[in-house]
Amino acid sequence: MSYQQALDSAAAKVAVDKLHLRFNMSRDNAINVWSQARDMVIVDYDIVVDDMRFEPQEPVDSPPMYFTKVGGNERSWKLHPHAMRQMATEVGIPTTFVNTLTKGEEWERRELSDLLNERFKRSKFKQRSFQSRASFINRVVADEVRGFVSPSFKVWLSTPHMLEAFARECSTYHAMPVEAYGSSLCFTFRSMLPLVFEPKAGEFIAIGCSFSNSDFGAGSLKVMLDVMRIASGSPCSTKTVMFMTHGGGARKEQEEESAIVSSDTTEMFMKAAQGKVKDAVRSALKPEAVNGLLSMVEHAMNKEVGWPKLMQYFAGKLNQDEIASLEQIIEGKKESKELPPLRYEGGTAIIDLWWASSAVAAIADSVTDVDRKADLREMAGGLLLK
Repeated sequence: MSYQQALDSAAAKVAVDKLHLRFNMSRDNAINVWSQARDMVIVDYDIVVDDMRFEPQEPVDSPPMYFTKVGGNERSWKLHPHAMRQMATEVGIPTTFVNTLTKGEEWERRELSDLLNERFKRSKFKQRSFQSRASFINRVVADEVRGFVSPSFKVWLSTPHMLEAFARECSTYHAMPVEAYGSSLCFTFRSMLPLVFEPKAGEFIAIGCSFSNSDFGAGSLKVMLDVMRIASGSPCSTKTVMFMTHGGGARKEQEEESAIVSSDTTEMFMKAAQGKVKDAVRSALKPEAVNGLLSMVEHAMNKEVGWPKLMQYFAGKLNQDEIASLEQIIEGKKESKELPPLRYEGGTAIIDLWWASSAVAAIADSVTDVDRKADLREMAGGLLLK
C-alpha cells in the first residue's frame, strides 16, 4: 500500500515548500531541546522515610527545605514543586492545602513542614521491598529533587534513550521535527513525514507522530499519531500508538524491581523499551495508518457541529478570553489567517470538526505552559475523533 498523497498541483507545490520551510525552521530548536534532555544528569538516591526531614523556608511561596541522610551524612536539597506535590500525595495531604500553607504566613509554612515530618514518620506505606523501612527514590538534578517516586519506578525509560530510538526510526521514514519543547520535568518532540496530503480540495495537511516523556513521574512515555494543518503550522495529536507507564506508585502491592535489578538487566529492559518505541513509530507511519488518519480527517471536515455544543466541550478547557476570541471569528467580527475559512448560510457560520480542531491547535501555539500546550494538542486531536 502507498500513501494517498495530494495530487500534483501548483497549490500542492506551495504546501510542500511550506512544510520543508517548517522543517528548516524547527531544526535548531529540536537540536537545542534534544541537548537539554541529553545533558540533564539525574542522580537517584534511595532514601528511607526515617532519614527525611523538612524545615520551612523564609520566602513566601517557597517549598520547605528538605534534608536527607546520604552515606551517613545529612544533605540539604531544594524541592521542585512537582516533587513537593508527589511527597504530599504519598502522605495524604491535598495539593490545595499544600498551596495554601506554602503561600501563607511563617506559622503556616512551619505547619506544612511539621505536618510532612509527622506524616512521613507515622504513615504506613504498602511497599513490598527487602527493607524493613519504606524508602523512596529521590531523583535529583544538581541540588534539586525533581521526582519523588517508589523503588518500582522504571528508570530505564529515560528520555535520552527513548528519544534516540524515536528519532532513529523517524529518520527511516525521512520524518523531520516540526516542534520540540521541554521543561524541567517533561519533553515533547513532534515529527512529520515529508509528504503533503489533501483530504479536501485546497486544504493541505502533514501527518506524523510525536514523542513525550517525563523522567520524574510527571507523565507517561507516549507515542501518538499527529496531524498538522500546513497553512497555519498548527499540529495536534490524535491516537495514542504506544503508552508505557513508569510505575512508581508507592502504595501499590508490587515488587520494587528497579531498586534491585543489576545494571546489565536495566540495560536489557532499556533496549526492549527502545524496540517498543521503534515498533510504535513504524505502526504510526506505515501507509495503512496514515491513510486511515487521512480518512478520519476528511470525515471531520464534513461533520458539522453547533457552536453551543462546542461551548459545552470547551468549558473548563479553554479560558473565557480564548472562547470569546473564537466567538468573534464565528460571528465575523474578527478575521483569522490561521484557521480554515468558514462557510456561512443565512448569516450563520457552518462549523465543522476540522475547523474546531484547528482552532484549539492554534490556541495551543500561543500557550507557553508546556503541560497545557500538550493538553490542548490532544484536545484538538480528540475533536477529530468525535
